[in-house]
Amino acid sequence: LPDIPLNRIGRANGGSPSRHVKKVYYSDRTGILFGNLNALAMESLGKIAGIGAGVVGSLSTFISLIAGTAIGQCYNGTVLPLIAGFFMLSLASLAAMRWAEK
Repeated sequence: LPDIPLNRIGRANGGSPSRHVKKVYYSDRTGILFGNLNALAMESLGKIAGIGAGVVGSLSTFISLIAGTAIGQCYNGTVLPLIAGFFMLSLASLAAMRWAEK
């Protein structure tokens, strides 16, 4: 998607938009993306999509709880555990996507 709204904000402020404006703008895009992806995933469930939404929400919360606790327990005052956690969880996501495509 083009960054037309961000360009307009930047011109109105006499330069480029601030980091905070960009963060809010891209966070909003990410929220819309994941909401639509979840809706597409539940399209085949039909009448029981509500139950599917509950199951997906519960599983994602449980998995996030485990992953966040593991990363948090590795915290040593630096950002290294966070970076390593992002890397390992990204690899796990890629592996899960490849497994689901088969």
